[in-house]
Amino acid sequence: GQEVRASLSGLVTDASGAAVPGVTVTLKNIDQNVATTTQSNEAGTYLFPFVIPGNYQLTMVKDGFKKYTRDKILLSAQDKARVD
Repeated sequence: GQEVRASLSGLVTDASGAAVPGVTVTLKNIDQNVATTTQSNEAGTYLFPFVIPGNYQLTMVKDGFKKYTRDKILLSAQDKARVD
């Protein structure tokens, strides 16, 4: 059947370009006000599989680093989006 969901992945890096593990990454569906959270792995990557299409906000937080927020991430069915 057709895949009706999307995925969002990315790489978390610091100002020097080094991967940052252990970052709390939150993906919030703006329309439904529902959030899901994951952590970046040892290589600094994260993945949100099986995301319902919609309008999202992505937030990354880790002690010692500035909070990063990206708004207006529009995910459609079958998208394999990437936000580094």
